[in-house]
Amino acid sequence: MRSSAGRADFRARAIELNPRLLDRHPEELVATLAHELGHL
Repeated sequence: MRSSAGRADFRARAIELNPRLLDRHPEELVATLAHELGHL
């Protein structure tokens, strides 16, 4: 996989989600968000 579903930026306290990937697999939204929150 060359892209990511999301990224967490600890310093900025921000999460960025990949809209294209999540548009194709909306069922992954909650799991991806929970995973990225774990990085903060």
